Amino acid sequence: MDILVTTSQGLERITKYSRQRLLSGNGIYYGLTWDGSSIYVAERMHFGPEENLHERIAVYSPGFDLQHVIRTPFRLHDLHALFYHPDEENLYAANAGKNQILVWNRGKSGGEHPTGVLPWEVLTSQESKPQNRDINHVNSVWWDTKNQRMYIVEHNRGESRVVVTDQTYKPIDIMHLGREAHDAVLVDRRVLTCSSREGALIEYDPLTRRKTRMVKFGGSYYPRGLAVTEDRIYVGLTAFNPQRGIRNTGTAKVLVLNRDMETVRSIRIPGAGQVLAIRAARGDLAHNGLDFPEE
Repeated sequence: MDILVTTSQGLERITKYSRQRLLSGNGIYYGLTWDGSSIYVAERMHFGPEENLHERIAVYSPGFDLQHVIRTPFRLHDLHALFYHPDEENLYAANAGKNQILVWNRGKSGGEHPTGVLPWEVLTSQESKPQNRDINHVNSVWWDTKNQRMYIVEHNRGESRVVVTDQTYKPIDIMHLGREAHDAVLVDRRVLTCSSREGALIEYDPLTRRKTRMVKFGGSYYPRGLAVTEDRIYVGLTAFNPQRGIRNTGTAKVLVLNRDMETVRSIRIPGAGQVLAIRAARGDLAHNGLDFPEE
């Protein structure tokens, strides 16, 4: 086991025998992805007044020295998931507060400014007009790089949808899955997603349009953050509390499941608050196929 976990308090690396905090002090750490030499982290809230920033995408070296900050000509609002597409050299970000998927291409403009802003309501409805407000709360983006399909989760503050697009960002499938859902990945021809409000992990067959398995975790846990390897599934669990201050400082968990979705281990992270994202350092089927870049 070797996973990286973003939480309300930092970025942690957890192995079978150790736990190390790699980043802290910049507020809430959200989306996480990497290319062959850099790590991208969505960070919220705690920056100096000279930066006039409330949210940013920070780029770190494998030793976690800050290399630079990706700038935008507009204010980021409620950043969620990040995904680096190695074939396109594109970085995707869910800018949920503006109902957008942002795209940066590393080969254009040095990767400093978005090369594409995808207003989500335009993608999903030809009659809609961009409104730059939080309609669907799009929170997760994942690419099936083998088949060139993008999976987007619409949280919707209720009944959620997983929308699949082709390489031109045209929607080709819509699945109604879960409530206040986060994360979606296609593994062995099944879609896995966290139905956060139901406290569950759902497996869904897009061909038969049926749920094939659903595991509820019990208690008042809010599952979010998903990594999948050949023999394990990692799910983040946040102890839900309507008061964000308490939610951001409580004990979080990472639940380790086998591929039959049976629990084999529970890892407590005291004081971490919310779990926001999980990546396996190697062999993560829910990421981009690249191993975590070591020093």
